[in-house]
Amino acid sequence: MSKKTISAGLTLVFALIAISAIVAHAAEEEKPAKPEKERKEVRGQVSAIDAEAKTFTVQGREAATTFKVTEKTKVVRLNEISVADLKSGQTVHISGETSADQSSITAKEITVIADTKSDTPAKVSKLAARGTLIKEGDNLSLDLGEGKKLSILLTDKTRVAKQIEAKFEDIKQGDRVIGRGIVEGDTVIAVHVIILPAKQEHAAPKQEAGKG
Repeated sequence: MSKKTISAGLTLVFALIAISAIVAHAAEEEKPAKPEKERKEVRGQVSAIDAEAKTFTVQGREAATTFKVTEKTKVVRLNEISVADLKSGQTVHISGETSADQSSITAKEITVIADTKSDTPAKVSKLAARGTLIKEGDNLSLDLGEGKKLSILLTDKTRVAKQIEAKFEDIKQGDRVIGRGIVEGDTVIAVHVIILPAKQEHAAPKQEAGKG
């Protein structure tokens, strides 16, 4: 066999390999992207519980939604606390309004997060912030890293709560909850369930003797 024949054969082999690679790459590009799973969040009252199936139904404003609790579901209970109960080093989530220069946030709600990793990065957006709390006397702020802080401004309407780790068995009929999960058919696989504090009933003012 001549050198020209061998050379031509090798050239053909390399060409076929190159074509195969191009076809394979094109086929990969043509594969349809996996559709993102639909996520759902519902706030409402628990209207039914199936202990055996580990499901609970939440009656929302428009319809009822059934959530399925799995071993990966995170369930927490919110307990109301006071500003005095807040401590430096706690990871908190703040709902409120952040200033244009992101130097402060006027807090509507401050929630102490349960079971968080110490390396959770601080986050600031227009309507929320999350990070490590710094408490210096009556002054509160968030540690944003690199020496930066976000001042927390309180009002007489600021609410404070703390997450307590809970489990499926702690969910009771009549509880107010927030359920978040991934839609699978007629059920939502629960990712995060928050049991909200019971609404406080205000006692009627006492009447003085001889009045009314």
